[in-house]
Amino acid sequence: KITEIKEKAFLDCNKLKTLKIPDSVKTIGKEAFKNCSKLQKIQLPAKLTTIANNLFEGCENLVSIKLPRGIDCIGSGAFSECKSLKSITVPSKVTEISNHAFYKCFALSRVDLPKNLVKLGSCAFSDCSSLTKIKIPSKITEINSSTFSDCRSLSVVKLPNSITMIYRRRRYRGRAR
Repeated sequence: KITEIKEKAFLDCNKLKTLKIPDSVKTIGKEAFKNCSKLQKIQLPAKLTTIANNLFEGCENLVSIKLPRGIDCIGSGAFSECKSLKSITVPSKVTEISNHAFYKCFALSRVDLPKNLVKLGSCAFSDCSSLTKIKIPSKITEINSSTFSDCRSLSVVKLPNSITMIYRRRRYRGRAR
C-alpha cells in the first residue's frame, strides 16, 4: 500500500495527462509533478495536508484542481507557471500561501481565499494577469512585496481593517526563491 510519493517522482513526465493518486498516500514530495506539461487532470488523496514546494510548477495544461479539505499550507511555487489554471478554491484549513505559489498563472481569474489564512507570501499571485478581484481575509495583517504585482486585470481588492502594512513592489531580474 503506497503512502508516499517522493520528491521529483514524476519530474518532466511531459506525456502524463491524467493521474489518480490512491487515498492511502499521505505525503507528496516537492517537485513531484514539476514540468508535467501535458497534465490536465489529477485527483489528490483526501489525507494530503500540504501542497509541497513546486509540486505542480510548469504544469501548463492543468486547468482545474480540487484541493483536499485537509490542506493547511500551499508551498512555495506550488502552482507557478500553471498557465491554464482558471480558478481555485483554497480549503478552509489553509493558513499560509507561500512565496510564488501562483506565480505566472496567466489564466487564473478567480481565487477564493479562506477565513483562516494568515500569510500571503511575496509574489504569491504575481503575473496572474486574468485575476479580476480578490477579497483578503481578516486574519491577514500584511500584504508582502509584489504579492499582486502585474495583475493587470485586477480591478477590485477588498482589504480588511486588520491590514497594518502593504509592502512596496520589488523589481526582480528573474524569479527569486
